[in-house]
Amino acid sequence: MRTDMHRQSLGPLPGPERAPRRPLPRILAVLAPHHQKLMLQSVAEKRRSRLVPYENCRRFPPSRFSCLPAFPCNTHHHPPPPPPPPLPPVLPLVSMSAVSAYFNTTRRSVPNRPPPSLAARSRRPPSPPFAMGLGFKKTVVSHATLTSLILVLVVYLVISVNHLHSSTCPSLFSFAAEPAAPETTRISGAQTRRNRPMPVCAASNHRAKSFLMVFMGHSGSTAIISELSSNSRAYVNKKEPVDHQETFNTTAALLYTRDFFEKGIAEGKTPGFKIRPTHILTEPDKWRKLALDYDTRIIWQYRRNLFKSAVGEYSRRYLNDTSIVKGLDSKEEADNRCSFGVGCSYPIDDVPFFHDLLRGKMNSQRKISAAVHAVSGGRGCVRELPYEDYLYEREETLADVFRFLGLPQEPTEPERFKATGDNMCSVVENWAELCQNFYGCALWQHMLDDPKNGCTCPLTSTPTTYCQMYLE
Repeated sequence: MRTDMHRQSLGPLPGPERAPRRPLPRILAVLAPHHQKLMLQSVAEKRRSRLVPYENCRRFPPSRFSCLPAFPCNTHHHPPPPPPPPLPPVLPLVSMSAVSAYFNTTRRSVPNRPPPSLAARSRRPPSPPFAMGLGFKKTVVSHATLTSLILVLVVYLVISVNHLHSSTCPSLFSFAAEPAAPETTRISGAQTRRNRPMPVCAASNHRAKSFLMVFMGHSGSTAIISELSSNSRAYVNKKEPVDHQETFNTTAALLYTRDFFEKGIAEGKTPGFKIRPTHILTEPDKWRKLALDYDTRIIWQYRRNLFKSAVGEYSRRYLNDTSIVKGLDSKEEADNRCSFGVGCSYPIDDVPFFHDLLRGKMNSQRKISAAVHAVSGGRGCVRELPYEDYLYEREETLADVFRFLGLPQEPTEPERFKATGDNMCSVVENWAELCQNFYGCALWQHMLDDPKNGCTCPLTSTPTTYCQMYLE
């Protein structure tokens, strides 16, 4: 037998005997299901499967149409994945004005009504947008259908508005009702240091047996130790006893410290004083043993902005103003600072000398860090006390020190007051000249920018030679 679809591929049948013609629908009814399955297979499945000729395939029922061309037969048939679920119907966005205009101009169709004339067709308004979007023209809609459509639209809008109101995401309706978000509070560096957990030696809140405050000059140490001495449970009869001439020898300083600690412990208090790093670095092992014997807690007192410290030191070393050494004695003197000494402001004329002072401050900072590490012996019983924390947040910083030493929280007042202003733009009369000489060095840039007091240096590309950190 031969069909029209295979006439070109097979050509005429050989021999005089020809198979009788059969109706074409019957042939297609037999071949269509199998051909459709074969066409749905992917190319990858065909390559992986074993393909056999049509006459040797056992998947199809035997028939006498063996003269048909060979079709590939996939013996490892895998059903195709199920089709995805149908998408939900989308409600078209229809304006009420377009709906009303369309139905007001559309008349109900009448049976056997003659077609309108060409003039009438030209006067007829165009089909509304929603009708063209739905894919029909000249649709006749009853009043009941129109009412149902309007009700559906109203319900849809009500549900949408309720969803917007109940949603936690910001929407057009919630912007006006929600209050403005509060501004994020910036945490200062002092608060960050206070939030650190207490060392293990001070975690139990028991009172310290003794303490030492390792300090650097012109860093507010006199004011801090005066407030510690006013605490009822602290024994500080001398603020700096071992850094003067009578006990300048390190061995004598060690003997004095042991005797001082014994007297304070005998009175049931916590003895301590401030000390420079010179003695500790001379005999680090002996001072470490003393700290272990008396369970000494170390207060690391330093200054973060060494540039300001060098400006104050300049008034004493170069301008001979001794009020800068220990600060001012009273609040009245601080208020009248402009009337004596160098006054409220002064110029820094000798820039190389000032640079040496700045490098000396860096040396002192390095020695203090080494002394703290030596006397603590790696025990970690150390608490930081930067001068800037005490200057800007005095009460909170003192409360943290009292908590570290296990002393009661009592109100105290300092015995000394700041002799140099904190705003360098007001203190240094030639501040712009200092900026040109030092701001080009990355070591000093963070010390010259003072956003707290609104004092900064202008951007400059001038190279500087004052960029050495330590003294030789």
